[in-house]
Amino acid sequence: MPSFMNTSRRIRSGRVAADSRISLGNCPPTGTRWMMTVSFGGLAEGRQLRSGGPTDERVIWRTRFHAQIFDLRGKIVLTRFDSCEFVKCTMLIDHGTEQLAFTECAFKDCNIDQLEPDEERGLYVRDNVFHRPLDERWAEFEHKLTQALAARRNKLSRSHVSSSV
Repeated sequence: MPSFMNTSRRIRSGRVAADSRISLGNCPPTGTRWMMTVSFGGLAEGRQLRSGGPTDERVIWRTRFHAQIFDLRGKIVLTRFDSCEFVKCTMLIDHGTEQLAFTECAFKDCNIDQLEPDEERGLYVRDNVFHRPLDERWAEFEHKLTQALAARRNKLSRSHVSSSV
């Protein structure tokens, strides 16, 4: 056994100032671990997603995208979006798009209103929220506001008429 395996190291935590002893010789052997390369690629800063880069899987987590175009047509993307928010984005996905996942993402005022999973192509979709376009929600709000104000005027005019009688 190498000499460094039998030595003990003293490790100090800066904030807590607690000491602990770790014996490298007593550590259990670790099995092979699954590793994933994470590459954000500057997408939040306005760069476009392209599959011409590394072949590693990209995991994009809790990122907000605003008014960006994602051209994923006919590409093996190897990208996973977790808990991301897409606002006024354009998603270009066709039957040639492969290896793409959206989990717990929110799509607000985008060009899509649903995503269909397809395990053969490696398209995974889970727990996403699709908000109606902002123009539709604003029109509905204005309509409800108009109705509420009209009901309030009617109620006030009835109370004035009944009090004057």
